[in-house]
Amino acid sequence: ELSNNLTRKGLVDFQSDNKLLFMSYNQNEMRIMGAIVGKMDSRDIREVYDEYSSHFYKTMSTPPRHTSHINVLMHGLGYFSKYISSSEKRFFLDTLERYREGKIPLSVPLYILRSYVVAFESEYLARQTFFEPYPEDLVEITDSGKGRSGK
Repeated sequence: ELSNNLTRKGLVDFQSDNKLLFMSYNQNEMRIMGAIVGKMDSRDIREVYDEYSSHFYKTMSTPPRHTSHINVLMHGLGYFSKYISSSEKRFFLDTLERYREGKIPLSVPLYILRSYVVAFESEYLARQTFFEPYPEDLVEITDSGKGRSGK
């Protein structure tokens, strides 16, 4: 997608829209990719893309651990902590704990956080692919979250 229409703005938007997804895979590589995009200045865009894409592939080479998902969800919760009640926060944290214990799938805390994105109209988080990393048509309702890797 990105390599077909390579522009500086396209690369900035791609990094921005995928930041939480990249964070769930590899925080160190996410930071490196952010720095590459942030410092591209007048460098040749193809050179920047080549450097960026090597880190992108490294980022995506290992599936995220459930603890990484929890970290990203906590990061997302930080955007709403001043807007939600203490009981809503406690409910979300209890839900995260149930996910950590393997009792519920990732989709449950993800949907709760996504409801905050909608309710509080967070444009930045609404663009995050972390909330919908693949087309909804590929999601099976029977997915229980069992067999998660990295637990």
